[in-house]
Amino acid sequence: MGVRSCVAVAVAGVLALSLGLWACGSRHTGSFGAGVSPAALRAHLEFLADDALEGRLTGTRGYDLAAKYMATQFTSLGLKGGAQEGNYFQEVPLRLTHVVPEATAVTLSAGAKTVQLGHPADVLFFNTHQAPQGSVRAPVVFVGFGVSAPEFGYDDYQGLDVAGSIVAFLVFEAPARFPSAERGYYMDWSVKRQVASDHGAVGVLGVMTAALEAGSGLEGVRP
Repeated sequence: MGVRSCVAVAVAGVLALSLGLWACGSRHTGSFGAGVSPAALRAHLEFLADDALEGRLTGTRGYDLAAKYMATQFTSLGLKGGAQEGNYFQEVPLRLTHVVPEATAVTLSAGAKTVQLGHPADVLFFNTHQAPQGSVRAPVVFVGFGVSAPEFGYDDYQGLDVAGSIVAFLVFEAPARFPSAERGYYMDWSVKRQVASDHGAVGVLGVMTAALEAGSGLEGVRP
C-alpha cells in the first residue's frame, strides 16, 4: 500500500507552528522559545489529539486529516515543503497485515495443565508482516527485562541458556539505574527482540507489568 507521509515530526511540527505564528506577529527577542504561545500550542495539540482523528493510525482517514492540517498550517506560514517540487508529502510504500483471530492462538502448558490464549482477548501479535505464517513449540524462559548491557555490567541472560527457547520479558521496561537515553534504548521492543535472537531464542513473549497495563487502555489484554 502507498501512504502519503507529511515531511515533519508531529510534535516538532506543532512547535514549529507555535514559533512560526509568533514570529509572524512579534518582534524577535533573541531567546529561543521565548515566543512560544502556550495557547497556540494547546490549540494545535487539542486538534491533533482529538478523538475525531481516530488515533491517526497510518493510512487511515484520521492520519490523512492530521497530515493535511499540518500541511495547511505550514502553507499559511509560507514554509516550503521538503519533498519534490516543494511538496509537503512523499509517497512511502508500506505493508499492512491483519491477524486472523480464529487461526491464531498461544497454548501454555505446565505439567498436565494447558491454557489456550487467543488474539486479541488474551494476547496481541505484533510485526506479523515479518512472518505471516508459522508455528513454534518450545519451553518458555523468563528473562526479566530482557536486557543485555555489558557497558553497565548488566545482563539478564547471564547464566541462562535460552537457545531454542521462547523468552518472556517485561515490555517497555529497563533497569531504573540506567541513564535516561540508554534506558529508553534498552526499553525498545526491537532491541529486546534482537538481543533474544542473538542468544538463540526462537520466539519472544512480552509481558506488561500491572502498572503499565493499567495506564495502557489494554486492561485484560497482555501482549
